[in-house]
Amino acid sequence: MGSVESEPTWGLVRGLTLYCGLFEQLERRIARRHRLRISDLRCLHEFRWDEEIPVRTLAQRLGLSRSRVSRILDRLEEHRLVKRAIDPVDRRGINVHATAKGRRLLEEFYAALKPEPDASAEPLPAADVACANRVVFELCRELSERLCNDGPESVAIPAEVESD
Repeated sequence: MGSVESEPTWGLVRGLTLYCGLFEQLERRIARRHRLRISDLRCLHEFRWDEEIPVRTLAQRLGLSRSRVSRILDRLEEHRLVKRAIDPVDRRGINVHATAKGRRLLEEFYAALKPEPDASAEPLPAADVACANRVVFELCRELSERLCNDGPESVAIPAEVESD
């Protein structure tokens, strides 16, 4: 039996680990620049894909208690990055959405992740990108299954990745 390092996906795992470390460095830099905590920025990240999110869903996604999420949302509201509103369908619930200022902060963050255009570099073929997406999300799903008792649903695989 070979070592873990000899597995075909090990290079990818090492690359993802490095990327995650750099991602965290960028998070710290952006959070510091905007006088936020890392947990605040991580909560705001959730609005990259969703326009409006119930507080209970944010708590589940972030793995935090509702009271902890409430304190994070208090800070984000103080900075005018999110706004809370009573759920019109279930008035007991609270929905949250990112403000225009919050969306601009997200744009700033994600713009920093885009590689600089390099005229000498060939773009990756779409099939290679689709394959890489599937492999990364499969690695995430497998690790999530090991870490959680919730099963494979604990990592949401975007539809566009599964259909490629």
